[in-house]
Amino acid sequence: TTRTPSQVSGAWLALTLIANGLTILAGALLLARVSSRTPRGLLHFRCLVLGLSCLTQWCVLAAFLEYSPKLYLLFSTLRACMPQLLTFVVGTMPLFAAFSCFGLVLFGQHAAFFATGTTTLATLFSLLNGDSIDDALVAIRDGTSAGVGLLSRVYGFLFVCLFIAVVGNTMRVIVVQAYSTQQRRAAAQAAAASPEGQGAGQ
Repeated sequence: TTRTPSQVSGAWLALTLIANGLTILAGALLLARVSSRTPRGLLHFRCLVLGLSCLTQWCVLAAFLEYSPKLYLLFSTLRACMPQLLTFVVGTMPLFAAFSCFGLVLFGQHAAFFATGTTTLATLFSLLNGDSIDDALVAIRDGTSAGVGLLSRVYGFLFVCLFIAVVGNTMRVIVVQAYSTQQRRAAAQAAAASPEGQGAGQ
């Protein structure tokens, strides 16, 4: 059923308190005097707090959409699919870690895309989303022997096919199923709240 304004979600209430606290802290930091001797770390902290306060305050506004199932569809979909989605992501992490370690060890010496662990993770994540595929494959092939070059092609194609065709599409199916369920539920709630639906219920 649709929530009433008196039924405040505990999560939204906690987020509201955090947002208000960050806003107060950001205001106090902005009122503080800044000089050329002010440590750069303090300036960065001020920007961080101000950014977090803006972020959380805008997120809090989403709580008011909860009273309209159609407007709240994004958040209800996330709430419905998140447990199954997180379980699936955790199950794929060993395979993702295997590709990450292999790429870092074999191609990290000559390819900037795999130079460090963080860069390797960012590269594979971009490949998972279909970004910079050709650049990454060329980078791990060039400057190596013929055998390593061939292995780099197999590595790249196998990762792209496996994670885009299987992992990525499975995650999309999970989200789409949750969206369809929540959409039908929102339509049913809207129909029940309409004058025609209330008259039929009586």
